[in-house]
Amino acid sequence: MGSLSNPFRNVRIRYCCFALTVGALLLACYPSVSTAQLPVTTLHSIAPLGDQAGTTVEVTLASGDEVADVTSLIFNHPGITAQPKMQGEGEAAKPVPLKFLVNIAADVPAGTYEVRAEGFFGISNPRRFAVSNLKEFPEAEPNNSFDVATAIELEGVANGAIHAAGEIDCFKFEGKQGQRILAFARAAQLDSRLNAVTELYDANHKRIGFARNNKKYDALVDVVLPADGTYFLKLFDLQFLGSIDHGYRVTVSTAPYIDFVIPASIPPNQVSEVTLYGRNLPGGTASDQMVDGQPLEILKVQITAPEKTDSLPENELFYSSQYDVDGFTYRFQKDNLTSNPVTMYYADAPVGFELEPNDTLEKAQAITIPGEYTGQFQNPGDSDYFTFDATQGAVYYVEVYGQRNGSDADPTFVIEQLSYDAEGKESVKRITLQDDNATELLSPGFTTKTQDPVFRFEVPATGKYRLLVRDRFFDSRGQSEFVYRLAIRPESPDFKLVAVPMKTKLLADATTETGTLSLRKGENLELMVLAGRRDGYAGPIDIQVEGLPAGVTYEIKPVPGNANQFRMILSSATDAAIGTAQLKITGSAHIENPDAIRQLAATQSAVKQQQEALQKQQTELTAKQEAATAANQKIAAAVTAVKAKPEDAEVQKQLIATVQGAATAEQEVAKAQAAVTSVEQAVAQAQEKVKQAETHKQEVSRDVVRTARTGTIAWNTLANVPVIPRLARTLYLSVIDESAPYQIKAEQTEIVLHQGQQFFLPLAVGSPLAGNVELTLAGLDKNQKLTADVVTLTKDQSAGHFRFYAAHDAPAAEYTYYLKSKSTFGYRKHLARMESLQKQQAEQATTIQQSDAALKASLAKVEETTKAVADATTGKATTDQQLVASQTQLKELQAAQTAAQEREKEFAQLSTDLAGVGQQAKASLDRIALLSKNANNEELANSLNATSQQTDLSLKQIQLAVESAQNTLKVAQANSANAAKGVEAQVAAIKTAETAVQTSQKNLETAEANKQAAVAAQQKADADLKAVQAAKVALDEQVKAADAVAKPANIEIYPPSNYFKVTVKPAPAQLTATPADSGQLKQGGEVSVKVNVVRTESFKGPVKLELVLPPGKTGITSDPIELTPEQTEAALILKGTADLAEGDIANVAIRGTADADGPAHFDAVFNLKVIK
Repeated sequence: MGSLSNPFRNVRIRYCCFALTVGALLLACYPSVSTAQLPVTTLHSIAPLGDQAGTTVEVTLASGDEVADVTSLIFNHPGITAQPKMQGEGEAAKPVPLKFLVNIAADVPAGTYEVRAEGFFGISNPRRFAVSNLKEFPEAEPNNSFDVATAIELEGVANGAIHAAGEIDCFKFEGKQGQRILAFARAAQLDSRLNAVTELYDANHKRIGFARNNKKYDALVDVVLPADGTYFLKLFDLQFLGSIDHGYRVTVSTAPYIDFVIPASIPPNQVSEVTLYGRNLPGGTASDQMVDGQPLEILKVQITAPEKTDSLPENELFYSSQYDVDGFTYRFQKDNLTSNPVTMYYADAPVGFELEPNDTLEKAQAITIPGEYTGQFQNPGDSDYFTFDATQGAVYYVEVYGQRNGSDADPTFVIEQLSYDAEGKESVKRITLQDDNATELLSPGFTTKTQDPVFRFEVPATGKYRLLVRDRFFDSRGQSEFVYRLAIRPESPDFKLVAVPMKTKLLADATTETGTLSLRKGENLELMVLAGRRDGYAGPIDIQVEGLPAGVTYEIKPVPGNANQFRMILSSATDAAIGTAQLKITGSAHIENPDAIRQLAATQSAVKQQQEALQKQQTELTAKQEAATAANQKIAAAVTAVKAKPEDAEVQKQLIATVQGAATAEQEVAKAQAAVTSVEQAVAQAQEKVKQAETHKQEVSRDVVRTARTGTIAWNTLANVPVIPRLARTLYLSVIDESAPYQIKAEQTEIVLHQGQQFFLPLAVGSPLAGNVELTLAGLDKNQKLTADVVTLTKDQSAGHFRFYAAHDAPAAEYTYYLKSKSTFGYRKHLARMESLQKQQAEQATTIQQSDAALKASLAKVEETTKAVADATTGKATTDQQLVASQTQLKELQAAQTAAQEREKEFAQLSTDLAGVGQQAKASLDRIALLSKNANNEELANSLNATSQQTDLSLKQIQLAVESAQNTLKVAQANSANAAKGVEAQVAAIKTAETAVQTSQKNLETAEANKQAAVAAQQKADADLKAVQAAKVALDEQVKAADAVAKPANIEIYPPSNYFKVTVKPAPAQLTATPADSGQLKQGGEVSVKVNVVRTESFKGPVKLELVLPPGKTGITSDPIELTPEQTEAALILKGTADLAEGDIANVAIRGTADADGPAHFDAVFNLKVIK
């Protein structure tokens, strides 16, 4: 079983089963362990872990920190997008908590991508998300037995999770006899906690396949189906654990699967032929190799390697120990069949193969270096021997890749020097035995130690060398997929960068928890940038950051050339832009060629040797010139002697000998001069070679720019289970819309301290502190001989100071520091949200008051309009009655008029009739008179007279009747006229009444409309009041919930300050101060302080002495004193004011100032005690 820090690593000392099981049980019960710190978005798991291209799938944020506030998902492929799932319609639609609809475009290639959750508390760590080109089948619970197994299809993917301890998930599918089925349960490779065990059963429930931990901590079952029928797949956790974080994807397919490729590495920008070893390879042929008892096929293919970049290969999961591997992703594709992805690695030297048999000394394989050779530890006991020739002084790096190339191999190697005597007898000298590379960049949070050995091999002598490569456990194991890559390459210094977001902690600056880059407004945050240095590169690296949001800046501590950690401090302004940005971190360096450096050093050494030889020759020349001069001087003396004694033969012989000696000395001078000239020429030639070597060194040097990769902790440490650190594809930073509790800022970033000087660094903390903040100096080393007090800033402080003191013997140097803070305070989560809700609550109370007043006003309006309707109704009734009365009266008047008119007609007719009767009577009377006059007899005359009288009487009566009738007619006519006027007047009155009725009707209608409006307004006001009262209830619940969320919780935080540089310089003198009376100073009194000055030997100048009080202290004064160069002591009188506060005053200083290549300060520090 592999370790959790690298799931496919072979564990040399396996964990105790009990410890691992207990740790795993704890892990299942407590999916995340972290100290109480400021909340940031952390994503633990999603469900499902992937889906098919060309579909939209509902993805749930299954677990994490602050995921309830997540509003969006960000994928590292533009074809994968997400929108919150909504419930409700229109404006009432609201996001469903924790649910997103993820759309995967049809053209998104099958592979594994990364998703991050973004919300109020920033962007999360990444989680892996798989995209397939197969049909997807979600697990359908219950499916814990074959009877209720979830039905899936061949060439499909099942998504699910082992939700609880002891849970088993079952699936079933239909298969055909002879099909080679690969059932691959992926979990660990998808950031799941599941340690998958997969079993395959036939229709009779007989197990025909089993796998666990055989593919990078995941399980691949390989079975040729024995018959047509139904088959069952069972999946569970190795320790029978389970939780929402134990998700999986099981692919059941006959698609091609590549186990490994030989060679494992190929040159970039070239077409290379490689051999695929795998299963179901279209066009493949049977091989003699097996994995887990299953035969492999081979297939030769041509692969075009792209250009080498810093980009991490796609799809496959890379752990922290693989941070420096370079490669690209390859998939075999043919006839719509696509294999699993495998990583092809870039070769840095010509590529070759291990050739069996080479497992004995006698059969050692001869190879050429430099070169890269892919081999296998195929069987237990497999040992691979190689021999090669090398030239003295050449430098190679010998490296064997196993673990870092995704193999279970744990390689070791031995290098031996072979030499032979005159008889050909071989002698063997061991050069080195190499096992693991224990280089750690950031342990334990991002461990980089690896099982892969590496060795710098400087060839001691020209000749033959032997190399033995074998697995660490070669005597007990071996398998075809234990592929290794032997690289013997020229020394080529380089580096890789990894940026690792970390949860800040005080203890040893270590982190074993998933970190994110989430900055609050006005906050400082650390980001660890790791430098993996290759082939001994020890030069500086310039770090740059691109893509920072507006208002965010960064600082990085200058580090020694060989350092592998760069601590970056990111700072956000209080008005920094809220949001998320993708960052790009690069490192640049000017890297020189080691061979060129060695060549330059050799030429410089040759120049030195020649210069030393020249100096020796010049010394000899000088000596011989002096000897020649002396010899010539002897000639003059000898000539004088000859002149004095010309006949003396002995003297002449001496002259001759002297001349000969002088000639010999001149010859020696000439020889010496020639030798000097020769050596001078050699020096010039050597110097020219130095220039050439310098030019060559410049020509072959490289300006290298490396893009940092991103590190992340997939799962935090717990009990005996280590963290799982891996590489991520992207790096994001968020600025959160929440103010940080404080932001420590060193107001002075360039500090010069002389030996023996104290300094109070001014600090700003932004707004007044909500609690105490403890400050310590980060990066302080005892060898630096600096004293830095632990300072506590108290509640409500908004500024302060941090004290440094350089000892008298502090080394002159430059240091870069920052302050590490620690504070515990009552953090209120979503306080702004709660305050906003409380503000809404206050506004709603006003709204309720307004709504209540509006309801009361509407009720009054209803009452008013109701009365108006009643009044209008009464008015309408009155006018109706008046109209009816008028109409009745009109009828009466019309009847009277009719009666008067009838009477008028009647009397008119009567008058007419009477007039006619009178005329008839008169005519009768006239006729009677005529008759009477003409009567023949008296009787007749009398009769006629009597008749005439009677007729006359009747006529008179008729005339009287006519007169009466006419009078009556006149009365009737007058009555008729009056009746007509009455009718006319009554008609006018009726029109007036009708108008009044219409007016009253309109008034009534208006009143009724007003009442209806008032009632509607009252109903609306009542509904509005009820609505705001209901909203108040809901808002009160929200405030209550928000108040519960915002309940103060003790949070411990450790934000850093900005960087500042401290330069320590030598002091020209040293001060000591001795206050009188043990430093007691009375209020309004004085105290004498004796000061002694000890100057360095190189300084003899004057020294000015003055009192320097700590920041914030006043009320003590002293006149400065200047010591002459001869003076070594003085006394300063300190005077205190009468209102000077009682108590101790620490770190009072008498400061000496002198001119030593500029002003130099040095202090004598002491304490005072103010008494009454």
